[in-house]
Amino acid sequence: MSKTALVFGATGISGIAAIDALLQDSSYERIIGISRRPVDRQGVDHISIDLINSSDNQIADILIKGGADTSTHVFFYAYIDSQDIEEQNSVNNKLFDKSISAVSKACPNLKSFHLQTGYKYYMPGFTAEKFPPLPFKEDSKRQGHVPNFFYYHQEDKLAIVAEENGWNWTVSRPCAIAGYSKGNWMSVSVTAALYAFGCKEFGENLHYPGPLICYDMDYDNSTAKNNAEFQLYVVEHAQNRAFNINDGKPYQFNTLWPQIAAYFGLELPSPPAQDVEIKAGEFLKVVHSVTEWAERHKYDFPKLVKKYDLDPKTFEYANWSSIEIAAALPYPIVGDMDSARSIGWNKTVDTYTDVTGTVAPVSASQSILFTLIHSVFAEDHSCTNYLFDPPITQTEMDEEYKTAVKFFNYDKGTLPTPIFVTSRGLENILPWLLKTERGEIRGGKVVHVLKY
Repeated sequence: MSKTALVFGATGISGIAAIDALLQDSSYERIIGISRRPVDRQGVDHISIDLINSSDNQIADILIKGGADTSTHVFFYAYIDSQDIEEQNSVNNKLFDKSISAVSKACPNLKSFHLQTGYKYYMPGFTAEKFPPLPFKEDSKRQGHVPNFFYYHQEDKLAIVAEENGWNWTVSRPCAIAGYSKGNWMSVSVTAALYAFGCKEFGENLHYPGPLICYDMDYDNSTAKNNAEFQLYVVEHAQNRAFNINDGKPYQFNTLWPQIAAYFGLELPSPPAQDVEIKAGEFLKVVHSVTEWAERHKYDFPKLVKKYDLDPKTFEYANWSSIEIAAALPYPIVGDMDSARSIGWNKTVDTYTDVTGTVAPVSASQSILFTLIHSVFAEDHSCTNYLFDPPITQTEMDEEYKTAVKFFNYDKGTLPTPIFVTSRGLENILPWLLKTERGEIRGGKVVHVLKY
């Protein structure tokens, strides 16, 4: 049976990872991306829909006109962020309800509907004393202190509508997701990159936001690429179930933070994190507020944009509080993977390296940061650092190649400024590049990265 995938939220961190995974799966004859802005991938049909301001009937009509009525598999990642929890629940419940209703009307051949929610299922409102026991299990008792919590609503709605229509449904619950999508406010890694970059430019030390106990804590991570591969697997190997998905082993900031600092040439305070008292039930213990740091420098950011000819919205892509939440949770965040293992999913990935499948000529754990920020920065041809991403036509490649000349300031014993290439063979030229003061690179699309 030929399969057609319909991806809602196709340009977000998770959606674009799903698109990339689907493009590698020959069993899918057609891939359709639903988003307001175009999907930057060849081989993907795009349908622009305003899911917020359209009715379910309008969405259904647009799907049919776009040829999505042949869809057999839905992957749902659409999400609207809000700092107000009531608004967040309300808007995302409406978003999902209209979308799934439209799909039921427009897609008579649908077989499977996959929904991504997340670990917040176990901790709505992030209230520490309400947490279920660790590690989080899929059948953990729901926490009822957040009315109309959208993860609960969406999962329940999916089960009901799927039964009514004879679909198979599956749900994946990742933890914090490492991945990239330009302009996505949910990426902690993009925020960490901008924080470190700012500290470098302003001549400041890279202060860890949380206390010592968090610096050494175990936290799960869910790499977008790994999530997407699991999601394609689970729709073929499970029926009507929810699954945790993470990288298979937790990470610690005591490994990542010093390497981020070293990459930027930043100093860490001594000790790198402060040992402060944590009160029972305390949700966050922010020692160095990144939010306050960003507020102090809000008039400095435009100067950096001008200095490096960056995307004018570069610093708007940061969600400064997200790095505080990630680095100042005084308890571990760990999910059980037994359910995924029970259906044959045995993959474990290195959180620090397998973020986008990109290889960098720097230590492995440093690449987690820079593989995520490549789409944030300069959009013209003024920068001299590039990331190569193979999906591109020959015409586009030839046009981009005109600007793909890299000049090195290479000192013996040190790496040049970073070059990123995908793992599809281009890494073979790195030894040559590292020995030259000037190199020309063919073979992929040029996407600009921050100049140092």
